[in-house]
Amino acid sequence: MFPGNFSKRQITLTLVLVASFALTSAYTVQNLSKPDVRLRELADHAALAGVNSLAATVNMPEALRIEASVAAARSVMAARPGVISRISPSVDQLTMSVVLDDSAKGSRASSTAHYIPPSDGFSSERAADVSDKVPLTIAKRARS
Repeated sequence: MFPGNFSKRQITLTLVLVASFALTSAYTVQNLSKPDVRLRELADHAALAGVNSLAATVNMPEALRIEASVAAARSVMAARPGVISRISPSVDQLTMSVVLDDSAKGSRASSTAHYIPPSDGFSSERAADVSDKVPLTIAKRARS
């Protein structure tokens, strides 16, 4: 007999159950944390389309600029039906944030694009710079 009046069979069964739970949990966490690359690219392209629209409509009223930027982002997202989106344009800061949820696959992607005017002195190589400072959020800089 083992300590605590447990049989060898009871201890073995407990260890097998704990090990199977641990393996199942690790597998689930690994699969849920994988980003959907196509969904992330779609979020990037939608954010860039929206921020470019904001930049192109500088002389228009704010409400029309927001409407145009949201329409530009939505036109890009039309390529993947069934994806739920949240779009947040900022006219003052010339940014566009897009969050996409694919409930069928259980994945989420987000992207934020910042417009940098040509007068900021960034080279064309840095115009579409990707920053990995925040997980699941890609900051892209675009300029016309």
